[in-house]
Amino acid sequence: MMYFKEFTEMILKEVQKMTDGIFDISTVTNMKNNGIKCTGMSAMAKGSHCGPCIYLDGYYQEYKNKRIGLHNIVDEIYRKIMEYQNGFLDINIMDFMNWDIIKNHVYAKLINADRNREQLSMIPYRLFLDLAVVYYIEVNNSENQETGMILINDHHMSVWGQNERKLYQTALINMRLCHSMVFENIQNILKSFVPEEPGLREGRGLLFDLGAYVLTNCRKYYGASQILDKNTLKKISDKIKGDYILLPSSVHEVIILASDRKIEYGGLADMVREINATEVSAEEYLSDHVYVYNRSKELVEIAA
Repeated sequence: MMYFKEFTEMILKEVQKMTDGIFDISTVTNMKNNGIKCTGMSAMAKGSHCGPCIYLDGYYQEYKNKRIGLHNIVDEIYRKIMEYQNGFLDINIMDFMNWDIIKNHVYAKLINADRNREQLSMIPYRLFLDLAVVYYIEVNNSENQETGMILINDHHMSVWGQNERKLYQTALINMRLCHSMVFENIQNILKSFVPEEPGLREGRGLLFDLGAYVLTNCRKYYGASQILDKNTLKKISDKIKGDYILLPSSVHEVIILASDRKIEYGGLADMVREINATEVSAEEYLSDHVYVYNRSKELVEIAA
C-alpha cells in the first residue's frame, strides 16, 4: 500500500496523461474551514483563470480501505474535470478585476474565529461574537447547477480598491436578494426523514420536544450567515413573539428555540457540544456556544 505522497504523484501523472496537455494540472494544498488542510488536484484549461479543485484525501482513504481501485479513481477524476470544463462559467480575468461586475456574486459566511486564526490573517473579515464573518464569490455551473466558491483574500481587495465595510454591505444585499431565509419547524423536517422513529427522542430528538425551528437559506449552504441580517432576526422575533435562543448547528444552519426561563443554558451548551462532537463534521463545525436574541436591544448575545 503506497503512502499519500506516492498516491497523489501517481494520480497526477495518470490524469495528466488522460488530458493530454489540454489542462494545466497540479496538486495544491488548500486550507479549509477550521484549519483543516486538504490536498487537491487543480485543473485549468489553457488560457483559463479558474477551474475545479478535486480533493484527493477522501479518495486515498477509500483506496486504503480497498473500496476503490487506482484506475477507477483516475477515471472518476478525469470525468469530473470534463464535467466542469463543459459546464462551468469561466470567470474572465478582466471581469474578476472589475468590482462593478464581481460584486453581484459576493456573499458572506460565518466561521469559528478561534479555529481559523491562521486563515483570518490573510483575508478580510469582521468579528461577530466568537465567530468571524468572511466573504466568498459564488460561481455557478450552468450544466448541473452545482455551485463553486472562491474565498476572497486581501489581494482581491487591493485589486478592487474596496474595504471590508463595503464587502459586508454588498454581501448582505446579495443575501437578501438571492439567498433568502428559510425558517421551518424542525418537527416537519425530522418527520420527513424518519417518520415515527422511536430514536427521534434521543439526541436531536430533544429539539423536537422543545418546538425548535431551523434557520438556513434557500441554498441550504452557509445558511448560518442569516443571523447577520437584523431584518431576519426581527421577523423571527415577531413570529415567536419574544426573545429566542440560537444553537449553532453548523456553518449551514442554526436551530432556534423560543426563550423559556425553564431552559438552562448550561444544559443546552452541553447538548450543542455533544452534537458537534458526534454528528457535525470538523469542517462544518461553527461553535459550542449558546446564543440569545434580545428583542429590546435587537441583537444577539452569548448566553453560555
